[in-house]
Amino acid sequence: PANILLPRGAGVGPHIESFESEHGLRAACVAETGLIDGVARYVGMEVTSVPGATGGPDSNLINMAKAIIERLQTFDFVLCNVKGADVGGHDDAPQVKIDVIRKLDEMAAYLRANLPPDTYIVLTADHSTPCAVKDHSGDPVPIVFWGEGVRTDSCVHFDERSCAAGGVNRIRGIDVMKILTQLMGVQEKFGA
Repeated sequence: PANILLPRGAGVGPHIESFESEHGLRAACVAETGLIDGVARYVGMEVTSVPGATGGPDSNLINMAKAIIERLQTFDFVLCNVKGADVGGHDDAPQVKIDVIRKLDEMAAYLRANLPPDTYIVLTADHSTPCAVKDHSGDPVPIVFWGEGVRTDSCVHFDERSCAAGGVNRIRGIDVMKILTQLMGVQEKFGA
């Protein structure tokens, strides 16, 4: 039995404004993993657990999509993190990544078919995990903003190379919410 606990890298959490006070949006989170659950709670999001959301490649993404739709009845913003493709990258399992990406395509199609037309969707990744590296890398990630009034470009594929040549090109993560809240009409114009 263990008789000591040695926390690695323990520290004091910094003060962070709540998501709502920072962005003016009541926010919820559909979480698969404890890390995302904890970060969401730390910034004041209401966290929803979803049956079948495992954090692995077997996660039920349609159940997660249904939870997003349900949460948007009450909240202005819902964060959802899907972990499965990351697992495939760490394990050097390209087929796992492909399978999860296909499930993400189905999830996105379900959301588009079942959300009101005035809903905005931002689809991106928090980092790249190439199978060849088996770890996170600093490679740029694709991003798409979808919804009424979003200017379209010639990009027809959602992948790193295609999106790098798209209209959004390369942006900083810190600017994603500024762009989204401007589209939603709840923030001053960004970049104008």
